[in-house]
Amino acid sequence: MSMLLARFWDTACSKGKAVIRKNYSKNVIWLSVERITRIAISFLVGILVARYLGPEQYGLLHYSISLVFLFSVFCTLGLDNVVIKELVKADIPRDTVLGTAFLLKCIGAVFSIIFVLIAILFLGGSLEEKFLVLIVAVASVFTIFSVIDFYFQSEVMSKYVAWANFLVTFVSGLIKITLLYLNASLLFFAGVIVVEGALLASALVVFYRLNGLSLLRWRFDWAIGQKLLLESWPLIASAFLIALYMKIDQVMLKFMAGSEAVGQYAVAVQISEAWYFFPIIIVGSLFPAIINAKQRSHDEYILKMTRLYSLVISMSICVAILIWLFGTPLINGLYGDQYFASGSIVEVHAWAGVFVAMGLVYSRFLVCEGLTKKSFYRNLLGAVANVLLNIYLIPRFGGIGAAWATVLALSLSSYWYDLFDKDVRGQFYVKSRAFNPLMILRK
Repeated sequence: MSMLLARFWDTACSKGKAVIRKNYSKNVIWLSVERITRIAISFLVGILVARYLGPEQYGLLHYSISLVFLFSVFCTLGLDNVVIKELVKADIPRDTVLGTAFLLKCIGAVFSIIFVLIAILFLGGSLEEKFLVLIVAVASVFTIFSVIDFYFQSEVMSKYVAWANFLVTFVSGLIKITLLYLNASLLFFAGVIVVEGALLASALVVFYRLNGLSLLRWRFDWAIGQKLLLESWPLIASAFLIALYMKIDQVMLKFMAGSEAVGQYAVAVQISEAWYFFPIIIVGSLFPAIINAKQRSHDEYILKMTRLYSLVISMSICVAILIWLFGTPLINGLYGDQYFASGSIVEVHAWAGVFVAMGLVYSRFLVCEGLTKKSFYRNLLGAVANVLLNIYLIPRFGGIGAAWATVLALSLSSYWYDLFDKDVRGQFYVKSRAFNPLMILRK
């Protein structure tokens, strides 16, 4: 992995750049090991939970998660990349940036809970369904502590986040296995999500303190808050639209095809999205380097963006082919006959990964270029397309129709949108060239 990143990211041999390469490679390795371990544990435990609950109850759980996810954007406020960029630039004191972002996220969390309450009143459903949604909503509040994660990312110190996430996954797995042994009800499994959020927040605070830092030093600055919100507000709207076309399918499936259809679809999505951690790690770890490259040289910046596109696109196509070939027998063998319909769904949904990986790089490009408004426009296109496609395809094809709607909507927002916007049309040709895997090795 280190050799691949070194070759991919920089062919220079100077001592300074060699140190930078080493830091980024170590960061990716830490995150990769952590994510692979977490996914292995979560995957195995998830199979047991899915088999225990069955498609209908498993579908109710994922319907609740999807509904809350639609409004979780108010907990994040689109600040992720904006805060990391400010921390890397170091023009504003660290404690001021973190303190301001934290308070803004606290305010956003309050609005998130309010909107969830309105949603469950409007959508109706059984008392159990409402309780499930409320429990998951409480868990989402703990994401306000992700500002500590932003700090570790900006300092290329993601090993602490890796340790925290591994601890949470391990404890969560033990709790779920215990619940299976005790024949617990669905509400208890939803409660585990709250425990996960609280544990992760606590672990991040501890690691932050172990690095000689303290939350008590954080300061709120309204002027800085206005600056952050001014830059992030298009990302807030974009994040909501992304959530809409990534999770609205499961919400619409619930009301158009039933809870069991959601359970079948959720299993397929878990298989299809299991590898998404890898491009997220690579793109997230190299984001500070992209910002630094832009400050040094425009040509270096464009070259690194192009090579990053090529890497994640080539990777995603290979994974999609493997899932298309072996996804169905894998699901039948692991989840049993009760999830037989998931096999056909995963064969289609696997191709969404190509455009998800592409969109990860594209979103960073828009932030670096100060074109965050474009994120709103492209995601609006994807969200509207996904809703309309779901309305047409779900009644006719069920979960398979929802999978096709997701793939087509993602392709519109991550790839085809650029062709119709003159300000970013150059990115369409960059992405098209990036489908050539040899671009990874270009000097």
